Amino acid sequence: MGNVRDEKRREEKIAKLGGQKNNSRSFDAGSIDPTDAIPSGQKDVLASNDMPSSGPGRQLTIRKSSLKKKKKKDQTNLQEKRGSQVPIDIPLEIQQESDGQALTAMSDKVDEYYYGIRIFPGQDPAQVWVGWVTTQYHFYNQAFNASQGERKCRYAEVDHHGITVDSVEYKNCFMMNAAELLQNIQDVTNTKVSGTLIGCIVDTSIGELTFQVAGQDTGIKFKLEPGAMLFPAAFVTPTATEILQFELGRIKYTFPLSAAMFKSCQKSLIPFCPPRLTVERLEPVYWARVITVIKNHVAGWSVLCDDPVRIMTVYVPEKDESFDVLEIIEKPDMLDFHRQTLNLYCKLASHGNQKVAHILCRHVDEDQIMYAVKSHYLSGPMRQGFHDLLIALHLKTHASARQSMSREYVIPLVKNLENKNVFDPDTETRYPQLMGEVHSMLSVMVAEPVKTHFNRDEEMKLLPPTISFDALKSHVMSAMESATRHAVMNCRDLIGGNNLNHFEPLLKLFDCLLVIGLITDTELEFLLKLIHPSAFDPNYETGTTQKGLTEISLAEGVKVQLVSILDHICDVQLRHRVESLVSFTEGFVGELQQDQCKRYMEIKQTDMPPAEAAKKTKEFRCPPKEQMFRLLMCKVSKCSEHIIHQNTPNIQVKDEKEDLLDDEVEYDQCPMAENLQQQLRDFCGMLVRKIGNGEECDNDEQLALIETEEGSWVG
Repeated sequence: MGNVRDEKRREEKIAKLGGQKNNSRSFDAGSIDPTDAIPSGQKDVLASNDMPSSGPGRQLTIRKSSLKKKKKKDQTNLQEKRGSQVPIDIPLEIQQESDGQALTAMSDKVDEYYYGIRIFPGQDPAQVWVGWVTTQYHFYNQAFNASQGERKCRYAEVDHHGITVDSVEYKNCFMMNAAELLQNIQDVTNTKVSGTLIGCIVDTSIGELTFQVAGQDTGIKFKLEPGAMLFPAAFVTPTATEILQFELGRIKYTFPLSAAMFKSCQKSLIPFCPPRLTVERLEPVYWARVITVIKNHVAGWSVLCDDPVRIMTVYVPEKDESFDVLEIIEKPDMLDFHRQTLNLYCKLASHGNQKVAHILCRHVDEDQIMYAVKSHYLSGPMRQGFHDLLIALHLKTHASARQSMSREYVIPLVKNLENKNVFDPDTETRYPQLMGEVHSMLSVMVAEPVKTHFNRDEEMKLLPPTISFDALKSHVMSAMESATRHAVMNCRDLIGGNNLNHFEPLLKLFDCLLVIGLITDTELEFLLKLIHPSAFDPNYETGTTQKGLTEISLAEGVKVQLVSILDHICDVQLRHRVESLVSFTEGFVGELQQDQCKRYMEIKQTDMPPAEAAKKTKEFRCPPKEQMFRLLMCKVSKCSEHIIHQNTPNIQVKDEKEDLLDDEVEYDQCPMAENLQQQLRDFCGMLVRKIGNGEECDNDEQLALIETEEGSWVG
């Protein structure tokens, strides 16, 4: 009866263990709990570094045991399974060899998890990288390169004394070369038969990674950041037929990796593998947007992407997610965040911070920013943000330098300035006093390519990062024409979604290019035609649907930008006027000095009494200020006298001049030649007429004149 009962108990236990093996997928012989499966006096297979039962060098052989050995083995098994026998006391040394009971009792205090990779003989360890990767790892290459594939960032907390209090390093992978690991241990066992076993251990309680080779600690450790997600990984370049295998068992005083990855196997000593376990491989994937224009109305849309469309993606590191920047309008939170991020970039690069500008140009390069600026489908806030970023990084420094000199007129007396006269009515066109070359000394626009590395000395001398200004200007002019045409046609879907996002970014860009001085006369004429074609377009025909920006409904922000452009156009007009005035003054003063020299020589060469000679030469013996006042005391005609002397300030200037002159000199006396006096009167009259300070009239009369004037665009 006893034998039958033992045999039945044995069959039930074998069936139980067999069921466990069928439900789990183990890579080694250590997937059975040592507390249940290890007989007394035997060693734990998992806690040792014995040779595996499979792999290179292990061939399946069948050995026929003798009948005596078989009988002896059966007797031994029956003796161990006999329940009526009194248990034998196990020595203390044998009990310590099995760690199953200790791990079960102290499972809540042990947080070390293990997996191993066995490199088979023939495979070069220098071509094998072992370790862990995070969700941030996306590098793909034919061979693993630590300098390119490993991305890391260190956060250091520093106190007020400059001493580092704490630091955490964020990395996308923790990989070690197998050959380097072998160099960190002293005694390397023979690996020609069993291969090299590399163990990777993670301690979740303190966030630490360690590596072992053949059961020996290499001393290499990695500190993990809180909340890191790790996945076992291996990169290998094959040098043999049999390369490596993952061993998901365990070693002494560690839990298998499945005890940390699966909740059902938490703190379990039995390694568990899900069905159909496979190893993922990195594969390159190319994403492209399909064209949005249907090619064939009969066949419909094509599944194949014949012509890939460029795409700009936004990467969210917290979610490890990438999506098209055109889809960001469907994510309001992401849209607000990235709009504020672009505003932050603009603020960081303000006030000539060229170091930040070069760093940001590496992050948002020219291709990305030009793609965003030229896109017709970008959402309104992102369209505004990218235009502002382009201005802040590449144009703001040049525009600020020009605006700082907008009220300064340093005009060199060059030869090309002699014939400049924008007040001449014979040369006047539809664009009053705007066209032509400017001779004033202005700030020079200098830029340099984007720099990736620079020392402290170079940092102090950095120039603004360059961009293709010709391509940018060409885009702005074509986009202005297209935007105006769509707005005049009352297009339903404007670029950016509304009138403000449709016009304001383009007007900002054009305004900066105008201030810098990149807009030519032809492009300025084109803009004036877009603003008010009835006044500036010679081909305009009345009664047509052709309208300008001043004749359509505009948002308030667009009106502000349009006024800013007109203000800067007026600055250009004023600079031309000042240069024309300086040009006339240079020629007139030269002729005046020649006339004065001629009169002086005539007095010297003429015989006259000393009293009369002294009276006539008194002009040349007066201070220069008095001489100028005397020369400018020209006789004026009645019409000109009425215009000049009707204001009180002019009368005060007259009294001041009388005080400076000598009492004996008559007021109407002017030694200047008559032709020079007439030249000065003509120029002053022409200047007064062009400036518009003629006879004053009431405001109501001026408004009525403007309304009745054909082709007027003043509103």
